[in-house]
Amino acid sequence: MKIKNGGVSKIIIGAVLIVVLVIGAVVGIAYVKSGTSPPTATGSTSLTTQSNILSITVSQAITDTVEQQCSQNSCQPVTGQTDWLLTVHVTDVSLNDQAVQPGLFVLTSSSNANYWAFSGNAVASLQNIFNYVRLAQGQVASGQLAFELPNGETPAKLSYSSTNPTLSVIGTTTNIPAANSTVSHVEVGGPLNGGIIITGTNSSHLNAVAINGTDYFYSDETVAVTIQLVDSCAGSGNYCSGSTVTVSSIVDDNESSGPTTIGLSRNPPITVATSTIDVILYLKAPPTPFNGMLTITLTTSGSTGN
Repeated sequence: MKIKNGGVSKIIIGAVLIVVLVIGAVVGIAYVKSGTSPPTATGSTSLTTQSNILSITVSQAITDTVEQQCSQNSCQPVTGQTDWLLTVHVTDVSLNDQAVQPGLFVLTSSSNANYWAFSGNAVASLQNIFNYVRLAQGQVASGQLAFELPNGETPAKLSYSSTNPTLSVIGTTTNIPAANSTVSHVEVGGPLNGGIIITGTNSSHLNAVAINGTDYFYSDETVAVTIQLVDSCAGSGNYCSGSTVTVSSIVDDNESSGPTTIGLSRNPPITVATSTIDVILYLKAPPTPFNGMLTITLTTSGSTGN
């Protein structure tokens, strides 16, 4: 979240997200919620307008398909729900300081039902969480809020409700943009469970691993997969010393339904000898959600040694 004195501070969410993936097994989960169950709809007549104490604007809307909801002990599959991630900017236009709590934002849907925002990090795909803040006159707070709506419903109005003295709206906007991005989640584990496929001459001599973890990314963000290449036969004294292994191609197998290739930091052919070589595969996140295994095929060539 960002706070700024004066005018509205505009936040561009997710211009470029660099994600380094570890190779292996994948669990396709759009996101996992922690803690309590989702906030329930409050009905269509529970809020009344008190006064415009806060000015609210929404600069971006992103959708995230709900696949699981988790408590501390277990996760349950969910269907028919979509999270709307809204980037909001709140300005104190009153003469007094105002405490702003994310849990007091309410979203009115196209069916005229009201839904409370999730608090904190309950939605893992948020990149810039709107946290509790106390604003002075003219100050602006910015960040993302998440609301879970039934599939087919869209946001119509965002309001902020005050609990002092009663539940009443002190800021609202109906200017909510259409969703222009979706969320994808790729989780990758160890090399024995898949992820990188190596095929071709001397393929058994090549070790290929990625270096780090897992993440969520929004449509059109850049995903950088760092692949570390090592020739297991390099060096004198090995049973296959004198052999060579060359990577002749690196292919993203998910082009049709998942991330698409932008390019490589180093183009094949790549001969792997005595040192480790890092190659970065740059991908673009898809316009529709991708929740599955990211697989990469390396094709090798080379000569057989001793």
